[in-house]
Amino acid sequence: KDTAYQQQAVSKVSKKWLVPGDHLPAKGSKTVVQATIARDGSLAAAVVTMKSGSKAWDDAALAAVTKGAPFGPLPGSYAQAKIEVHWHFGAN
Repeated sequence: KDTAYQQQAVSKVSKKWLVPGDHLPAKGSKTVVQATIARDGSLAAAVVTMKSGSKAWDDAALAAVTKGAPFGPLPGSYAQAKIEVHWHFGAN
């Protein structure tokens, strides 16, 4: 619920997102990457939980999340030791 933290994390992943040139999924498709961020900001886990129909797109989405790490330490407003984040990469 910390907007500044969320924006920082989105920015880090966005900078690593590289659209795969010739292996785009159908319009309206999306990939969802479920990630776990530890209290120190490290990426504890990341897995594709929804596939787009394009392996290249799915791999690029997973790579963007993993290369975007580490994230900043979790803000004090997060009481848990880790958070789960779902990243959506849609094909428009």
